[in-house]
Amino acid sequence: MIDIEHLSLRNILSPSRKDLRILLLLEFLRGLSILGMAGAMANITDIVFLQAGTWKEAAPSLLVLLFSVCARSLPAYCTARICSRLSLAVQENMRQKLHHALLWSQTGEKRSGQLLSLALDSVQSIDDLFRIVLPHLISCIVLIPLFLAVTACTDIYTALLFLVTLPIAPFLLYLIGRVTKERNEAAWQELIKLNAGFHELLQGLATLKLFGRSRAMLSRLEAWSDASGGAVLRVLQLAFVSAFALELITTLSIALIAVSIGLRLLSGSLDFLSAFFALLVAPEFYLPIRQSGTAFHAGIKAKQSHEAWRAFLKDNTSAQGPESHARLQVPPSLHFRDVSFCYPEHAAPVLQGLTLDFPAGSTTVISGASGAGKSTLLKLAAGLHAPTQGEILLNELPMHRMKKDSLYRHLAYVPQTPHIFQATLRENLSMFHPITGEKLLEAVEQAGLKDWFLRLPKGLDTEMGRNGVSMSHGQIHRLGLARAILQEASLLLLDEITAGLDTEGEQVMLQTLEKLCYRRTVLLASHRPVVLEWAPRLIHLETGTSQGGPSA
Repeated sequence: MIDIEHLSLRNILSPSRKDLRILLLLEFLRGLSILGMAGAMANITDIVFLQAGTWKEAAPSLLVLLFSVCARSLPAYCTARICSRLSLAVQENMRQKLHHALLWSQTGEKRSGQLLSLALDSVQSIDDLFRIVLPHLISCIVLIPLFLAVTACTDIYTALLFLVTLPIAPFLLYLIGRVTKERNEAAWQELIKLNAGFHELLQGLATLKLFGRSRAMLSRLEAWSDASGGAVLRVLQLAFVSAFALELITTLSIALIAVSIGLRLLSGSLDFLSAFFALLVAPEFYLPIRQSGTAFHAGIKAKQSHEAWRAFLKDNTSAQGPESHARLQVPPSLHFRDVSFCYPEHAAPVLQGLTLDFPAGSTTVISGASGAGKSTLLKLAAGLHAPTQGEILLNELPMHRMKKDSLYRHLAYVPQTPHIFQATLRENLSMFHPITGEKLLEAVEQAGLKDWFLRLPKGLDTEMGRNGVSMSHGQIHRLGLARAILQEASLLLLDEITAGLDTEGEQVMLQTLEKLCYRRTVLLASHRPVVLEWAPRLIHLETGTSQGGPSA
């Protein structure tokens, strides 16, 4: 189960201790380079213009200035690279957790607008946290105390003015934040509505065209787009006002400091070198404060997007309970307990009130007319869909409580049309896992593909897929079976594995299956008479429910 309590924004934004130490060190070095630039510029001005010295006398200060300018850019570049790496890692982790919650959730189609916003906008907003908010926090933690301490050693009165004017910006941001929250929530809801409208347009485009109502749908989208744009504009207006207020406050603070320095310089209570140095440091001291507006609004937006993402995870994982790490008895038994399933786009359920038992080590053929739910039953057993009602158990363990990695180690599913990748036969068989050639050849032979394999021009290195060697429908099925053999799973789920084969091919396939069924639990969906006659156990499905039960 996903630990929701450890998905707070504070935990997500907190880098590792190693990264945090590096970021703090880089910002400290950047601060020293800024102080070096200010000190060098003040010293050069003092030597050349006030003491009428030569440029040769100012050469050491010029070298310090050149070094400081170069040194200032390098820490900023390294910080940006580290924050970008952290951002990508967190975004990937968030999307993985979102997909994990969606795997068992049946709300995807019903909440498509929200899901689009969660998967794209809310996760992408995390990038602003690392690109804007985290560097700003590091700057506030390092630069403000550093500049304050150095200025206090140079001119204590300027340092006191820094302290007096410093709390104004946080108080202003607190007042603005109370209004920003409401406007961001309104913008988020309008964005969800707009995303849902786009998704609905794409899904129902054919229907709208047939009824000549595509222009009407476009008008609705335009209205939603205008509403979303207006909501975003209101947030931007507030961001502009707050940025203007911060710029005004910092400008007035710098002006106040400049006037104080000028008056004391004229009175002779402050030397030029200290005065000019403090005056150069003042804009850098207030720079993190001036950037607080951008960072604040990025943080507010990301916080609300994150809360929506976190709430979705909580809603879709709370019913799952803790994941089990228990080892299964192999081969496992499979049990359907009052299972119903309805596709989101359909009104009538495909399966309803299905209660079935598949004993450990048994081989069962599931028959029924087209649309009776044979393929759906196998997909439920494979964990590709979650039941709308009821539960599925492996032995006595509910499937939805199992760790996905553990579950997929125990089962292999061969659909009606296995996908052939544009890759070599070796990669198509191994599914891009490192498997020895002997095992691959053994699986090819067991799946009845030996004669076909011997005719391939490059053996296991033959290119398959759209631009490679073509395969018949029956050969594609056998390749899917070879994949299942290589997986060495104890639960085999086979959907119309003999489709496209002639009578002789079916007999060969059934002989192969008899060997594979040893110490495995096998479910095979088929309507072919030869397969039904061969079936050790047979379950017949009627549309919407199970009828007849198992028979030997």
